[in-house]
Amino acid sequence: MTMSTGGSQSESLLDSLSLDFRGKIVAAESAYEAKKAKKLAIPECKELEFLLIDTEELPERKAALIIKKQESIMAKYNQE
Repeated sequence: MTMSTGGSQSESLLDSLSLDFRGKIVAAESAYEAKKAKKLAIPECKELEFLLIDTEELPERKAALIIKKQESIMAKYNQE
């Protein structure tokens, strides 16, 4: 009888540890996905911020480069 009690306690402990481990895996996966999403969002935010540049008061050559880049960004988002 003592062995069966000890066995069930061991199983209970293993189940508890297993559940805790699974929770940690889920948390790690969630953190990884959030970090991955952030990594992808940063360049997109920078592109969108670039679209806000006003070229009216810039020298013509500089304005032309910025407008060209803005057009390529717009083309990219129009394809999606």
